[in-house]
Amino acid sequence: MPDPAGCFVLVAELPELAGDREYISGPAQHRLLTDLPFRRNWRRRIRSVAVGSRALVTLWTREQLTGQSMMLRSDATYAQLPAMFDRTVQSLDIACAPPVASQ
Repeated sequence: MPDPAGCFVLVAELPELAGDREYISGPAQHRLLTDLPFRRNWRRRIRSVAVGSRALVTLWTREQLTGQSMMLRSDATYAQLPAMFDRTVQSLDIACAPPVASQ
């Protein structure tokens, strides 16, 4: 389940958020995608993502938050990652934006 406060990223193994999918809640730094919270390996499998409303996500092409990086917008869907990141993501960082105050 995604973080109800909106600090999560949904990763999918196929374009258009199809195929095997998993919600990853933040805040968290995943320096390796081989052992995520549900014991699943997402190393070099991610092809599309959806970002929660409060998540600030950075994808990395190498382990340990190194290599080329791509920052993802909050509350956005990426139906197909750009070629440089399609099936090359090996680590990711999820930060959580502060909640918006109600008026």
